[in-house]
Amino acid sequence: MLYNIHTHSLTKEEGVESIYNFRFPDRAVEKIPENQLFSAGVHPWDARSEDIELYRNWLDEAPQYPNCVALGEAGIDAIRGADKESQEAVFRLHAEMAEKHKLPLIIHAVRAHQDIIRIRKTGNFAVPWIVHGFTAKPEVAEMYFRAGIHISIGEFYIQNPEKLARLLTIIPLSSLFVETDESEISIRLIYNAIADSFRLTQLELERSMASIFVSPKKISAPLHRKLPPTS
Repeated sequence: MLYNIHTHSLTKEEGVESIYNFRFPDRAVEKIPENQLFSAGVHPWDARSEDIELYRNWLDEAPQYPNCVALGEAGIDAIRGADKESQEAVFRLHAEMAEKHKLPLIIHAVRAHQDIIRIRKTGNFAVPWIVHGFTAKPEVAEMYFRAGIHISIGEFYIQNPEKLARLLTIIPLSSLFVETDESEISIRLIYNAIADSFRLTQLELERSMASIFVSPKKISAPLHRKLPPTS
């Protein structure tokens, strides 16, 4: 079984378990198939501090669905969206609600890596945080790793194999997720790129990456509980 931590597509790929990104203000959770895992969040581009109680109620409702396995994507984007203070307030709400519901938090961070790390370090947060769509320098990945924050990589690293090789000297597989995000490529291509860098067989890599999802020692009991075990 392969795992796709973050996708905007409801198209099923055989042999792949994916987490669909369900984004506020869409509140029709019932349109998501019951067998489709999803995350729920307010994207920083949409964040409005004046609507924070509306977001709080929605983030309380979504986890009541058994196929809601994470919150987000949420975060801070220094290039686009509302002012930084509003984005941070809404992001902190997601962090609070992720703790309340014991769910991982999927994070959108653009030129805000230090802010994400600062919030993690200064708060009482225990659930996993996963920065999706990571394309920054390996040194930033190492900062996240030292702060106890996971990263997720996608198509960018297929196109930049030398950067992938460098990244994989810093980040262990136990802290790495993979995703397609908005791309239409197969998640298998990303797994293959990582396997080539590690000189692993496809099966060996599948077992290593799957362990992130199914081992509570490496990720979290809530994610272990809700995601299906590997065969």
